Amino acid sequence: ENVENDADSEKNDLDMRNSKLKNLWKQRIYAVLHPNALGTRNQDELSIYGNILSSGARVTMQGFMMMPSAGSSESNDDDDSSSAATFWVTKCRLLRSSWRPGDIRQLLDLVHDGKFDMEEAASALEIPYSQVEDLAGGTTSAAERQWLTAEITQSLQGENSRVG
Repeated sequence: ENVENDADSEKNDLDMRNSKLKNLWKQRIYAVLHPNALGTRNQDELSIYGNILSSGARVTMQGFMMMPSAGSSESNDDDDSSSAATFWVTKCRLLRSSWRPGDIRQLLDLVHDGKFDMEEAASALEIPYSQVEDLAGGTTSAAERQWLTAEITQSLQGENSRVG
């Protein structure tokens, strides 16, 4: 009987936690990028990377969900952040860049300066790795990067890219 009760108790506990997690996805979740999430990047590179993760970009994130505490909602009803879950991001990868020319140009310049992973950039910009290698080699001019920005912007735009 004890074993059955323990199994039922664990199942109920798991069901309750899954239910709470499912309800959290209906609410606002704050994602906080941990400074070590991007490897050995320094603070300047973290802020640059943060600018690349703009509206329209697709990213994958891994981390830990911090549930709001039970007493936190009593502190201030006007403060939405007190009742929101926090997602601590420990690993982040740019899957697809935003189609916005400024974001693409910044990413191309970072690759040119050797400050961004070439494989990740090739995948996010949907261009051949050999083209990214040419960029990283430092042989492209600012004008060539500007033309490439225009080409990539056009190729990344979809029929719904300007909606919202």
